[in-house]
Amino acid sequence: MEYYPKEYPEDKAADYPDILVEFAGPFIDENDSNELFITKIKIVELIWNYCIAKEFNLNILESISDAIVEANKRNAEMEFVATLLIKLKEEGYEPYKHYIKKTELIIDKNGEKFLSVEALHPSAFSLYF
Repeated sequence: MEYYPKEYPEDKAADYPDILVEFAGPFIDENDSNELFITKIKIVELIWNYCIAKEFNLNILESISDAIVEANKRNAEMEFVATLLIKLKEEGYEPYKHYIKKTELIIDKNGEKFLSVEALHPSAFSLYF
């Protein structure tokens, strides 16, 4: 299945909730429970951050790599998903360079769901980690 992201005019942290949900799109089902949705987003976040850490040689790369290896050991499908997401990031989301610092599912009083994403460019990485 081919999956092409829409283009965002700039690489801005404010666009990352949309970018991350779109990136996770092939793995998210609208019928996913809130728990399953956020679990999938956390997996996508891990793979996204691996790609950014590798590209910018961030000091957290080894820790992220170890986390992916451990996830692969616990779930046989994880390695397949990780490989697909890495390829998708490299081929369709290469212009987007922000590291995902935090994701959170917000449910407002009307039951509407929103993904909150804190993202930062790797040039600011050492200020936070």
